Amino acid sequence: MHSIWRSSLCFINFIADSIFMNLFEIFLLDLGFSWQNSRLLPFVFIIVGSLIIVWLIRKYKFNKLWLNISLKTGIVAIPLVLYFVLYPVYRGDVWDLSRNLTIKNNESSPNKSLRIYVLPNCPYCIETIEIVNQFHRRNPKIVIEYIIVAGSGGAIAKELPEFVRITYQKNSESLDEITMGSYPCFVLTRDNSLTIWDNNSFGLKSLDVIESAFSL
Repeated sequence: MHSIWRSSLCFINFIADSIFMNLFEIFLLDLGFSWQNSRLLPFVFIIVGSLIIVWLIRKYKFNKLWLNISLKTGIVAIPLVLYFVLYPVYRGDVWDLSRNLTIKNNESSPNKSLRIYVLPNCPYCIETIEIVNQFHRRNPKIVIEYIIVAGSGGAIAKELPEFVRITYQKNSESLDEITMGSYPCFVLTRDNSLTIWDNNSFGLKSLDVIESAFSL
């Protein structure tokens, strides 16, 4: 049983690439799978692969039934649990948890845009840079704008890549209506309609929705 744990950890450490996505998920993205499926399919592959191993070793049995059951259960469950611990599936990865807001015409942006509202020294905001880099690599024509709120730049301004636009904005009631005080906040702007994902609702499914909107 200990060898199963060690083998599972070695495999997961090998594919681990970032806090958001690993090499396997990025590989699936590069093949053209959606963000959501790239997160969910590895679990399917792990289950199928584990069941194949269980079938292959079906001839090897212990004298005690509980040992056989424990071994086969461990082969399936341990890799699955370890993978989920490192790369959990959140609600935002499965469902679109966005909310919509209509703004005045003079506050809208033309056509479509992707804005990310952040705080200067918010660690969760800085972490978005990693997923934004991956998103840009997949969608190089989509313009991404970081809006730094209530600050002159802070730590995040030093980390932002060259391809993003940077805007500074003071806090206001209209801004609070968009972010609800939750940062980072991803906003898809379509004329005077906003589709908003705050820090608690954003997930990989959100990126599928954004890509779909820009493809129309």
